[in-house]
Amino acid sequence: MSQAALIRSVSSRLAFRLSALSYIPQSTSVREFRTAVVRQEGTSPAQSVSPLAPIGVNAAIQAANDPSYKPKPKIFDEFALTDRVGIVSGGNRGLGLETALALCEAGARAIYCFDLPTTPSEDWTKAKDYVERLQNGSRLEYVSADVRKQKTMWEKVEEIGDREGRMDVCVAAAGILKTDTDCLTYPAKQFQDVLDVNTNGVLYTAQAAGQQMRRYENGGSIILIASMSGSITNKVSAALCRTVDNIPDENRIMHGCRTIRASPLFSRWHGAWHANWAQRTSVSTRCPQDTFTLRASQPPAFL
Repeated sequence: MSQAALIRSVSSRLAFRLSALSYIPQSTSVREFRTAVVRQEGTSPAQSVSPLAPIGVNAAIQAANDPSYKPKPKIFDEFALTDRVGIVSGGNRGLGLETALALCEAGARAIYCFDLPTTPSEDWTKAKDYVERLQNGSRLEYVSADVRKQKTMWEKVEEIGDREGRMDVCVAAAGILKTDTDCLTYPAKQFQDVLDVNTNGVLYTAQAAGQQMRRYENGGSIILIASMSGSITNKVSAALCRTVDNIPDENRIMHGCRTIRASPLFSRWHGAWHANWAQRTSVSTRCPQDTFTLRASQPPAFL
């Protein structure tokens, strides 16, 4: 890999992590999170204060004014997920597994990967072994579940809450892409299958995690993986984009839970990519491969 390509890959990976992990509250309780926000009557809420303050330029100013202040890098502490617990749907492979591994590298106590197969893939097993070798206290766990079954998702995530005593992160990455079909003859069954996983399944996953976040009042972040096509032409993906807007503000504000969506275009992950797509068009001419990159490995997979 050329130096320029390596820089683009690292920059894209960091950008993804910042966009996802920066939404995870670092305070240990909703009460601490709330009190960190200064509110004045008739004005907008002030910027929340980091538990690691002073940071950034404020730290530089304090160091200039106080000779006894010892500068210390805090950027990695800001994004550390020490003792956090989370779930990732679609975590058996691809983007979901990459995300789960990134969360473990950031120090999460345990990340539970939800997916359909009764046993995890070979890639997942290798990722679990890798996490154990990190020796940072993180665990990668596997849960066989169908995101289309609301009650099942609620119950399984509740079991995780019982076991871990908290819930901090939810990444809803499970999704399916059916074979290309003319929109004028798109079968109802195929359309319903896509909606059941890509829209309903995402909602049920977010609900399950949100219930536990509210239960333990630690706050948290719910990250919904959509697609850039939802912002352009694909109205099935657009339905997911609107799901975020319908999650009540009560959960996003009163319970310290923040909900965002990420809409990747192309991402590279370890695994096979759609051969038919490669034959139809050149990915590099449709879109630069480094537009949205997680980890440089195999050719990009169309999401």
